[in-house]
Amino acid sequence: MAQILLTAAHLRELDRRAIEEVGIPGVILMENAGRAVAATVLDELGDERAPVVILCGGGNNGGDGFVVARMLHQHGRAVTVLLVAERERVRGDALVNLRVLEKLPVPIVPCHPKVSSAAREALARAPVIVDALFGTGLRSAPEGAAAELIELANESPAGRVAVDLPSGVAADTGQVLGVAFRAHVTVTFAAAKIGLFGHPGGGYSGLVRVADIGIPRHLMDASEACARLADSAVVAPALRPREICAHKGSFGHCLVVAGSPGKGGAALLAGRGALSAGAGLVTIATDEPTSARIEGRAAELMVETLRGVGDRRVDKGRLEALLAGKQALAVGPGLRSDAWGESLVRALPRCAKVPVVLDADGLNALAPHPGALAEATAPFILTPHPGEMGRLLGVSSAAVQEDRFKAARSLASRERATVVLKGAYTVIAAPDGRLSVNPTGNPGMATAGMGDVLTGILAALLARGLSPFEAAQAGVFLHGAAGDQAAEVLEENSVTAGSLIDSLPAVMRRLSRECGEVRP
Repeated sequence: MAQILLTAAHLRELDRRAIEEVGIPGVILMENAGRAVAATVLDELGDERAPVVILCGGGNNGGDGFVVARMLHQHGRAVTVLLVAERERVRGDALVNLRVLEKLPVPIVPCHPKVSSAAREALARAPVIVDALFGTGLRSAPEGAAAELIELANESPAGRVAVDLPSGVAADTGQVLGVAFRAHVTVTFAAAKIGLFGHPGGGYSGLVRVADIGIPRHLMDASEACARLADSAVVAPALRPREICAHKGSFGHCLVVAGSPGKGGAALLAGRGALSAGAGLVTIATDEPTSARIEGRAAELMVETLRGVGDRRVDKGRLEALLAGKQALAVGPGLRSDAWGESLVRALPRCAKVPVVLDADGLNALAPHPGALAEATAPFILTPHPGEMGRLLGVSSAAVQEDRFKAARSLASRERATVVLKGAYTVIAAPDGRLSVNPTGNPGMATAGMGDVLTGILAALLARGLSPFEAAQAGVFLHGAAGDQAAEVLEENSVTAGSLIDSLPAVMRRLSRECGEVRP
């Protein structure tokens, strides 16, 4: 089952119920949390003699840090705690653990209101730094000594571990509030916070490990997830073994409306992506000059002309004729943003009787007509990058990135469509409110044509009968996994859209085995 992602409020409620309804003392939950972080430090970072510096605030996150310090000391590690809070302001379970730590030979260096020279020296020497400053309770940018320690830690070559959440990262959106701790590993508790996979928080989280701290399973099962982190199980519907008597018509026929003079490659990439993702048949519909240039470039693709030279409006009769017998439609890769493209997109809610993937300039043509898809009879998948999403919502791309989850849900609700908001940790939103976050992919995929390939993959999965949300989750996961495979073979800087397509068959084979979707 895909891992659930929760907000800070969800986690606080789980803690409250575990303590008040079940009767598990909060100090026990804190003990379990600190033990899990200490185990990660011992297992993964530094040799057994390497000293550790722990940055501790005055709240429960700091209390977790006090437990980490005690556990590491118990294992013979040299530990120094830098306390970024007035001793008198430490309360509750955190105070219980601070009092215990004060009775051990563990240096506790005060760093309030400013960072001392002793603290600077300890940080400079430490091969491992643990961040237990703020956690999920942070509401504003770190200031003063806390901000300075975060900056010093980030400049250090030390291995860095965050407790529950990197300090400075907003738990619910992934925004960085001023300055944030850059972790190599984040040990988060009970369930991952959704902000660990937001923007740009995902870049500060490193490897995310979820630790069981003893919150009862029935409470976790009853918790309403705000999103799920996709895993290989989401591709199972796309990888079921083919029936022995199947034929090409069994796997759908995709129509790809794409390409324009100078951008025929986008149409070819989308078509090849659809074929590699298992579509039985793929036809590219484009303009007259592009049709002549791309026909025969990929022998398996069929090519039709939809736009004549000088046409300013789509021929709806021709479009409907081309859609006859098709099971999915993809629109957008390499199209020009002009009156013809806008007339095409405006015609789709009435003309399209099959699922549609709308990408690139297809999305730009939709932007001036908010809500145009809400009454469509066919389902749509929209695949904007942040800039396109900004145009669709009438906001800046920066505003989109401030809360990618909210932006995706907003557009999905308005257009009654499945939305794929592309980028690191691509967000997939269904019109009914479901939200999925994709963990596959890498920076090498930031290159021309990647979105065209994804459009083709999504169209293929729709043509094969997957629901829009199923197709979106599976297609994005496969696309990212193929990009990861290409980066592993070629190195990130050399990944191309074509190499991703070439990597897709091996990735699908591997994932089909992981999912158990292989012929006996």
